[in-house]
Amino acid sequence: MYLQLNDIMVEFAFLHYSRFYNNQKLYFYQIIWILNYLFDLMESFIKPPDLLIYLKASVPTLIKQIERRGREYESSIRLDYITSLNNRYNSWIEEYSNRKLIINMDDLNITDNPKDLGFVVDSINAEINGLF
Repeated sequence: MYLQLNDIMVEFAFLHYSRFYNNQKLYFYQIIWILNYLFDLMESFIKPPDLLIYLKASVPTLIKQIERRGREYESSIRLDYITSLNNRYNSWIEEYSNRKLIINMDDLNITDNPKDLGFVVDSINAEINGLF
């Protein structure tokens, strides 16, 4: 979970002044503080994309795609990991506040069906050009 910089600084100050800390925990909070600071700094310089395209798929669809690719290193990915990752991505995209297009891929096969690929391309063009 994302830690707010203020939360980290409050706990860091408490740990430092109360002397109820160990060096490992103190080091952890210092690293988190630095990473949050760097992230905030980078975020101020980076413009979000004009349109974020999210190809949403259910876990069974993701499993089928992994099996179809036949990549050996993907065959050992655990189902609970795929489920957790998919849930996190779905939560993230719902909270994404900039312009986005979500395309449900469960009933589409853009690899083997040119009409499905055309649907995706048309959806993107329509969103970019404001046609629908």
